[in-house]
Amino acid sequence: MIVAFHFLFFFLVQRIVADDAPNDEFDRLDPKAPKFFAVDIDGTLYTDEGPGMARNVVAFGKAFSRGYNVFLATGRSPRSARNILGENFFLSTGYSGYPGVYLDGALVYDKDGQIIRDDPLKPQFVEKFAKLTAEDCRKYTPIFVTSDIIFTVCPLLKEEACLYESYSDISGIMEVPVESLKYYNIYKIFCMNGVDALNAINATNEDCHMASTSAGLTQILSPTADKAAGVKALLGYFGTDFSNCGCAGDGLNDVELMKAANFSYAVGNAMPAAKSAAKYRVTHTNHTGGVAKILNEVYGIVV
Repeated sequence: MIVAFHFLFFFLVQRIVADDAPNDEFDRLDPKAPKFFAVDIDGTLYTDEGPGMARNVVAFGKAFSRGYNVFLATGRSPRSARNILGENFFLSTGYSGYPGVYLDGALVYDKDGQIIRDDPLKPQFVEKFAKLTAEDCRKYTPIFVTSDIIFTVCPLLKEEACLYESYSDISGIMEVPVESLKYYNIYKIFCMNGVDALNAINATNEDCHMASTSAGLTQILSPTADKAAGVKALLGYFGTDFSNCGCAGDGLNDVELMKAANFSYAVGNAMPAAKSAAKYRVTHTNHTGGVAKILNEVYGIVV
């Protein structure tokens, strides 16, 4: 299904590029516009509605080709981002995936794909959490996310694996013994009944912070990992700050970044907290080209 969508999307991108070619003369570069712009994937850039996705991607590519540093800032790992967006996204935009802010700011890369921020969960915490959840797999159904692999310490049932279907990459979820996790940097944990698990191991704010997802899952990250911290590290690496940065998002994990960035936008389908945090809002949703609309307002990009 995803592969078929990627082919349809690529066709629509080519069609929009061809149809819009005469309009390029109306695009304008604004010297006052932010040179950096962070774009969330799920609920913002990505949609399974082909025309809306194509408009978002064409606008992203146009902004990138004009020299603006448009980049991904997502809760996904680099590999998961490539899986959901498809290789045609990167081919058509010219953006390699770097620089990028991944795993909600826990992992940040420069333009050459070198890590400039690395903020995994503490190994001792991961081990305690894994041991507990492995004792009651049906209650917790945990997965452990690295930069490119997804592990579980439980034999997941089909319906449990489906919880992670949109996140898991093409290699699937690998079942391993608890003790194997210590050999990897674990940046994010997903599970059911996360509050119960954290209480059972007496976790504190120094061990992690957590958030809920729309699927009823709990996300667990390093206490210092969030998109704002990740983007701040990226901007600092390039010698600039939030005054020179914009962002587009829709969810609770975008709120801190929206508060920090001077040019923050919420798409029309954004959660109320995200809309309140954003400096600006558009009525266009991810399905109707919300990112394209935002990049038009910020950079004058015409799609």
